[in-house]
Amino acid sequence: MSRPALTGYEHRELLAEAAARLLADRERSYPSLVERGKLEANTAEAGLRCGGALVAQWRWIVDRTNPPLPTMDEATGGHFGAPASEIAADLGRATARARDLARRRGDEQLVLLADCYAALAWLQQGNWIVEMISGARIITAQLRRAGEKGRLAA
Repeated sequence: MSRPALTGYEHRELLAEAAARLLADRERSYPSLVERGKLEANTAEAGLRCGGALVAQWRWIVDRTNPPLPTMDEATGGHFGAPASEIAADLGRATARARDLARRRGDEQLVLLADCYAALAWLQQGNWIVEMISGARIITAQLRRAGEKGRLAA
């Protein structure tokens, strides 16, 4: 898979908004879809869990005051409530649905949303985004400590 548009760090706020929209859309629509038999309850639960994990992850990403990496949740196999591979697979399906809907409706906002989902999915590969942000925060903290020590020695 080639790198999709919108994967750059400058798009982090847009991607966080897309993650929040994904979860909000699911929270709004899934209960009635399950009730009407259009969506299996376990599929809805998994989608909500992945959506919630994605939102938690992107809140952590955009808030630079967060620690380098949250503790691994052994029960779910991820740092945010679901493993990156499960989130990526879920986002792949969400991307395909959004692209199909955008094509059928001719809606440019849905095209942008599908592009955001594709970027979010790509960034999940190998837990890359979490590792990159965590590493950057560790290096920043080390540089800050080294700078503080240098000022104290002077």
